[in-house]
Amino acid sequence: MRETTSAFQNTRERTLGTATSKLSNFLQDIDDYIAGKSETPYYFGHFLFENLKSDGDNFDIIDGQQRLPTIEIFLLTLV
Repeated sequence: MRETTSAFQNTRERTLGTATSKLSNFLQDIDDYIAGKSETPYYFGHFLFENLKSDGDNFDIIDGQQRLPTIEIFLLTLV
């Protein structure tokens, strides 16, 4: 996605507030993956975006509204 690209959360899915209680499960998944020394990539799930404009710079997050910000916050804590 380009720097000017925007993604918007719509009302089709639950808000991020319901996902915060799942954070410990997410972290446990990561720990289990690392402990298992798996040789396959970690699967974060899929994301589905809908292009809102013909210019390709604005997208609506259709599926993955909870995973995307959780993963972003997690990755930001590693920096």
